[in-house]
Amino acid sequence: MISVRTNFKFWKLNLNINGIYHGDIREVPDQSGYVVLNTRLHVKFDDLTFFGSVNNLTDELYRTPTTLSDVGVVNRGRLLSFGLKINL
Repeated sequence: MISVRTNFKFWKLNLNINGIYHGDIREVPDQSGYVVLNTRLHVKFDDLTFFGSVNNLTDELYRTPTTLSDVGVVNRGRLLSFGLKINL
């Protein structure tokens, strides 16, 4: 497994990108290596912060080992989230 993370800051923007590569998993049949990319963005204006994230940006289908199943657990696909934080 290899994990890489980088963060960019510019003006009021903060962008975080991380990626994980996982090679072949012997415990899960027919599961080849895969890459999962995640991103997160923050924009701050005085007392307001807008934020959003995308997990599994490329919508990669993969399974991880578990003691509950011989074929592994299917992980969720792309997940989008966003929000607004207000400092009072």
